[in-house]
Amino acid sequence: MGCGDSKHDAPARPSVPSGKTRICIAGFKISHHTGKAHKMAAMIAEKFPDRFESWYYWAWSGQYNDFLKETFDPVPFPPHLKGHGSSPFVWLEHSDGSGVTNTITPIGGREHFVEWIKKEFTGHTQEETAIVEFAAVAPSLCGDASHMGDAPMTCRVVPSTAPK
Repeated sequence: MGCGDSKHDAPARPSVPSGKTRICIAGFKISHHTGKAHKMAAMIAEKFPDRFESWYYWAWSGQYNDFLKETFDPVPFPPHLKGHGSSPFVWLEHSDGSGVTNTITPIGGREHFVEWIKKEFTGHTQEETAIVEFAAVAPSLCGDASHMGDAPMTCRVVPSTAPK
C-alpha cells in the first residue's frame, strides 16, 4: 500500500486497527464535492472514534489520477464504479487480520458516500441522525470547495524514515 516511485505524494495508509473502519477520501484540492465528503468523513470519525478513523489525500488532477491508477488498478470494482475518475473517490479500509494488509471496499463519489451513510447510520441516535441530515444537504460552492484545512485525518500515520 506504499507509494513507491509514484508521481503522487499521498501519505502512507498503515494497517487499520482491528475493529475499526477507515474512511478514505482522495480528491482535488479545491472541489465542493470533495470538501463535502471530507466534512462528512470528519463528522463520522469525530462522533464515532471507536468505530471509524479517516485518511485523506488532496491533489491536483495529474497527481490525483496517478494515485487512483496506482492504488485501484488491482482492486475489483463493482460495475457502477468502473472508470470512476471524478473527485472525490471514497473507499473503506478494514484490517484483513494480518496486521499488514488492508481490505479495500470501493464506495465511489460523494453521492455514493451519501448512500452508504444512509445505510450505515439508521438514525437510532442523535449522532446518527445528525450525520444523515448533514450528508443530505447538497455541497456548497462557497462553503465546501476550499476544504483542505477543515479537519485533519484521524488515522495515525508514521512518517517514513527511508531516505528519499
